[in-house]
Amino acid sequence: MDVQKGCIYFSSFYVLAEILAIPAVPILTASSGYLFGTVLGTATCLFSASIAASISFVIGRTFLRYV
Repeated sequence: MDVQKGCIYFSSFYVLAEILAIPAVPILTASSGYLFGTVLGTATCLFSASIAASISFVIGRTFLRYV
């Protein structure tokens, strides 16, 4: 599998796991360094965590505002 496709699949799974608050996120963070190397794994995790935090903020701000 190509490294770029692997990063995209990993990022999408990481974002989904973090939005749903699945407790496997620390394991995914450590495994990204193992799968993609130190620099690319760190970049993938930071990008995915930022996207997940932004999506969670938008969901909380719009849909869950009056709950």
